[in-house]
Amino acid sequence: MKLKKQLKSKIMFNKDLFIKYQEFTSQIKELESQKKIIADEILSEMKKINADKVQSDFGSFSVATRKTYEFIASAKMKIDSAKNKVKDLEAEAIREGLAKEKVTESIRFTPKRSKSGSGDEAIDNLI
Repeated sequence: MKLKKQLKSKIMFNKDLFIKYQEFTSQIKELESQKKIIADEILSEMKKINADKVQSDFGSFSVATRKTYEFIASAKMKIDSAKNKVKDLEAEAIREGLAKEKVTESIRFTPKRSKSGSGDEAIDNLI
């Protein structure tokens, strides 16, 4: 049964969709990398002029801050214990039917690590 489904799926796949998705994923990764570099440069420039916000014709740039905490070992143990208690309570609620299961579907793309990096071979093997 599973083999029949795989064979049927192979016939119905539009190879171009897979190629486009892989190409867009690669482009987005490269663009995100460039965006990070530019954001660091903008932050540096804003610090030089001591500006918290810069207005432009296409939007505004603001310096944002985010606080995070690194806890000492004893506090981390207490927090981990509390998280485990919450997980146990959630599992109990599921067992008792007090939670509704929600299932959503999405696509997960894991690029093939290859020397060429194109991913075409993986798509050819799939289709």
